[in-house]
Parts: sequence; C-alpha cells; structure tokens
Amino acid sequence: MRIRTISLGLLISAAALAGAQPFAVLLNNPEGSAFHFVLDPPELASFDPGSSVFANVVYDYFLETPIAGPTLFRTLSPGATLRLKDLTEGTHLLIGFFALPGRRDYPVRILQLQAGGGMVERFYTVYAEPSLFRARAGRGRLAGFPAAGSRAAEAASPGEAAAARGSELGLAIDNDFADWEAIPVLRSFADYSPSTFLREQIGGGRLELPLEQSRFWQRAGTGLHELKIVDNGPNLYIYLSTRSAMAEGLSIYLYFQDQRDRQGENRVTVELLPAVGEKAGLVALWVKGHGPVAAGALASGVFFL
Repeated sequence: MRIRTISLGLLISAAALAGAQPFAVLLNNPEGSAFHFVLDPPELASFDPGSSVFANVVYDYFLETPIAGPTLFRTLSPGATLRLKDLTEGTHLLIGFFALPGRRDYPVRILQLQAGGGMVERFYTVYAEPSLFRARAGRGRLAGFPAAGSRAAEAASPGEAAAARGSELGLAIDNDFADWEAIPVLRSFADYSPSTFLREQIGGGRLELPLEQSRFWQRAGTGLHELKIVDNGPNLYIYLSTRSAMAEGLSIYLYFQDQRDRQGENRVTVELLPAVGEKAGLVALWVKGHGPVAAGALASGVFFL
C-alpha cells in the first residue's frame, strides 16, 4: 500500500509539472528604430483589449506618471529578435512604442501574444504602423525619454517657435502630427461648456436647445480637445485633437463668416470627415446655393485630425 501511495504521488507531481510547462515567444523588430515595451502591465489587467474603449485606456496609461516610479520598459533594438521566455500558456498583452529619432511623438503598438496552444515557441513581428496613437516623449510614462530638439527650441514658447520657422513650417497632411508641435493652440475645449446647441435636420431648419438635452455632447468620441489653425496664404491648415477615440460617423463643421457682412451670415462651411476603416478622410466645401465639393486633403488617427 505504501509503494502504491508513493507511485501515485509521483504521477500527480509529474502531471502538474507538465501542465505548468513554460512557453516562449520570439519578438522581431524589423524597423530602423528601437522598440520599448512592457508585457502584461498590471494596470491594464482588468480591461478587455478587444473593447471599443481600450484605445482610451492605453492613452491614459501613457499619460499618467506611475506612483511607484518609472516604468521599466524592455528594449528591442532595430533589426533584432528577442526571446520572451517562461511564459504561462494563454494570451499575453504587449504594449510598447517606437522611439523615432528626431521626433517628439512615438507610435504606440499593442499586440496580443499567444503562448502555448500546442506550440512551445511562437514568432511575432512588430511594426511601427498601424499605430494605435502617438505618445508624447518627455511626459507621463515617457518622462525618461526626452523630446527631440535643442534646449533653445524647448525653452521657446510655441508662438515664438512658430514665428521663427516662418514659411518653413513644413506642415504635411501625412498622419504624422509631430510638425504641429510648435504651433500654438488657437482654442482649447478642456473647460468649454456652451449653454445651448443647434440641432439641424436635413431639409429642415435649425433648433436652438439647452445643452442638457444633447445626447452626444462630450460623449463617445465627440469631445474636442484642441484646435490649431495656420493660414499659409493659398492654404489653410487645420489641426484637431479629441479627448477620446473619434466616433465613427463624426463630422466637424467650420463656419466661415465675412467680417464685412453686418448680419454675420454664414455662406461658406467646411466639413471635416475623419477616415473610417479603409475609407479615406474627406474635406467637403459647402457654399450657399451650391452643392458640396471636395476641397483638400485630410488625414486622421485615433485622437488627431
């Protein structure tokens, strides 16, 4: 009886060890810049990566400064491959960013790594794009990654920096918003709360209603954060950011008025429609008495346009 008991004990122990077998993942970086990442951050353990609000959660994660000290990011060098060992079987969350040389905003990537599932080792490649959003260097969890640029440039105010660059602003509609860093904010909507809003129906008129009756104000990806505008002669450049991921179907209207018109009539309207899936963004020009026409280029990300 004693021998049988010992044999059973050894069998159970062996089965337990087999069930706890560690797995590995090979992570490859084919890009020309280093990739810094964390695996299974405890702050995000209670959130579902597949949910529609997860981009907002990760955005807040990068904005906040950890109380326990700097986040210890692991580094994957350009063109290198790293083995992540001793992983438990199941799905692991990897969150990181590419530290692009000469840039102040780094593309953030998230990957769900599968360990095990009949394979002792799996292989993943991480690219800089498509990024979830771009995190600002030098603040929040990236406080240890100083923003690019000279000390003199960093000491100058946004307005002074914009004036110094003059016609060499180099603004491009390319979904890379680093070139807007030196442009001063024209309007901030952080504490903006109007008392009324206009509801307009197709084929009907406009109704001015109390703000508390709005179903969409500052909700579900409609809350604007900052507006920047550069008038460069023949071109008008516009930058907009939102506090949460832009909602599908969101349109932003800019109403232009002629200062010489004492009645303040709005005859020209520009509608900005962010990209949706593979459908590109659109700039629509509305002139009173005429149908809309395309009037420019538009690029948008999760939080920026």
